[in-house]
Amino acid sequence: MSVATALSSRSTTTSDPSRDPQFLEEEQKRIEQRELSRAVIVSNIPKITAEKYEKLCTVLRKVFQQVGNLGSDALWVPQDENQNTKGFALITYETPEEALKAVIQLNDYPLDKAHTLQVKTLLDVERIVNTPENFEPPTLPAEIPSDPASCPNLYSWLLDERGRDQFMIRHKETDIYWFDALGIPPQWEFSRENWTEADAFWSPRGTYFVTFHIQGIAIWGGPKWDRLMRFPHSHVKRFDFSPCEKYLVTWNDLDPERDNPKDPECIIIWEVATGRKLRGFLGPKHDEKVAWPMFKFQYRDEMVARLVENAISVYTLPDMTLLDKRSMKIPHIKDFQWSPGDSIIAYWQPEVGNNPAKVTLVEMPSRKELRQKAVYSVADIELYWQQNGKYLCCKANRLTKSKKSRLANFEFFRIHQREIPVEVLEYKEKEVVHDFAWEPNGGRFAIVYGDNASRANVAFYTMEDSQVKHLFSLTQRPVNRIFWAPQNGFVVLAGLGSLNGQLEFYNVNEQESMNQTEHFMCTNVEWDSSGRFVTTWIPYTRNKMECGYIIWTFYGKEVYQATISMFHQFLWRPRPEWLLSKEEQKRIKKNLKPYRERYEREDQELKEMRRSGKAAERKKLRDAWKEYLQSIGEDDKQLQWMHGKKETGEEIVEITEELVEFKEEIIDK
Repeated sequence: MSVATALSSRSTTTSDPSRDPQFLEEEQKRIEQRELSRAVIVSNIPKITAEKYEKLCTVLRKVFQQVGNLGSDALWVPQDENQNTKGFALITYETPEEALKAVIQLNDYPLDKAHTLQVKTLLDVERIVNTPENFEPPTLPAEIPSDPASCPNLYSWLLDERGRDQFMIRHKETDIYWFDALGIPPQWEFSRENWTEADAFWSPRGTYFVTFHIQGIAIWGGPKWDRLMRFPHSHVKRFDFSPCEKYLVTWNDLDPERDNPKDPECIIIWEVATGRKLRGFLGPKHDEKVAWPMFKFQYRDEMVARLVENAISVYTLPDMTLLDKRSMKIPHIKDFQWSPGDSIIAYWQPEVGNNPAKVTLVEMPSRKELRQKAVYSVADIELYWQQNGKYLCCKANRLTKSKKSRLANFEFFRIHQREIPVEVLEYKEKEVVHDFAWEPNGGRFAIVYGDNASRANVAFYTMEDSQVKHLFSLTQRPVNRIFWAPQNGFVVLAGLGSLNGQLEFYNVNEQESMNQTEHFMCTNVEWDSSGRFVTTWIPYTRNKMECGYIIWTFYGKEVYQATISMFHQFLWRPRPEWLLSKEEQKRIKKNLKPYRERYEREDQELKEMRRSGKAAERKKLRDAWKEYLQSIGEDDKQLQWMHGKKETGEEIVEITEELVEFKEEIIDK
């Protein structure tokens, strides 16, 4: 056949693909492969008699329904002529994706002590059966094809041309917005009704959006906000992400007496990428105090640890096996924390008999003790790691000699110095400490203290010198909480709760107050990732009439305010850590002037476009209004009066609008 004949033949068939034999054959093959991909073969199941057949089917159905929907006839367990099972089963799911999830999550599943299930898709089994005796390796394509729709870009939001941040608000709906530094009202990005049944959250690096449901939790992301994975865990109460977002812990408060010790459902650790259940654990009893998170991850997601009675159990990831097959025995241990920058665990033990309380640092996985510090007359200890793990603060609430009141001592560990020196900072009995906060990625910290609940003092210190050094103090401030900006040395000194939302925006570098104001009855303060803006908000449960949020600049100027009915929650979207080295960051800061000029020019152009766009829109509305008034005629006086058609009224409207426009241009300039 010539090329022309072939092209002619193809052109006649492509107009109607259903008449093309090759097309029909390929389509039939695709349908068959999809059907085979929906079914899984489960081998190594118990061989039982007819009396136990229904029980076996019930158990298998319960196990395989965890990952997908099974119909009434989706499970088939073959039997021989004596009604004994043959040791395998065929299970059909609604979609190939559910079948693949069954293979990933349930292969090597321990059904009982003698039977570990082997799960494969029917398509894989057919491929293995039809493998030729003389195997020839396939030739790899020069480029592996990929479907962009099936692999959404989870970091697309970081590619915004203006470098804007996103935030989430939850009211009757759940909305995602963009926020621009120019003071432009937030731009709507995405929303959905009934998206979550409780508070929603971002993952630590902002990659995923997490929603709660009766059946479990779901994570969403990408430019179209696709549902990326579901984690089936009924009536889940809390969750926690690992720092690198590889793993997830969920807890549903199931009482141990109602749980299954062989396959616990109270606490589950998941692998985020595959949705695979790594391991389940029994939870505490209902009358026990729950300290969340129950499982705490090492900063690189290589290990996870849990506090148990008189011990810390450390598990390796992702196999979830106990490190060295034994827990780390620590008598009377109360609490522990991982360092955010090293594989170090800090824990504390209370006083027992004549033995003082102790704070200990242990390197993992070697279990080598790095430092131990005794603390006397202690009621309890709180551990505060600095963000990059360079320093550790232990706030020890000590008892006075009379045992009737407490005073606060701060023990500061310099982790990266030789032999880990410790410095002590003491406060007097009447100087009640209300709050402590490290500066993110810095060596400074602030302490709120004072005997007057409505007028407190704020002291700022630094660790950058050879010893703890007092920088300066602020006195008689209506503050009980400190919120450091992520960078640049700015803080919000907030009086929340009984102080009803007093706010002071303070520059620690210059030691100057930039603004003092209030957001009446606000309960929450949250900085955006850049440190340029901060939000205060009031949930519906606090104030049903004035619930909503205000966005401020870092120096305390109100940028945007919204009062929203049934408002519940506001959260800025976190950003991942910088990929640039410190040298590259320094180089950019050094050459910041040309970048600043460029961005200032772009901002000015955007302002002018926005201003001209508003003027054009107003003119369009005025012209439409005039055209409408002319269309109703001069004789219908009643209708003219209803629409403000009197000559004097029309002139006043025109003059007023022009003045507003002129006034707005003066402000922008």
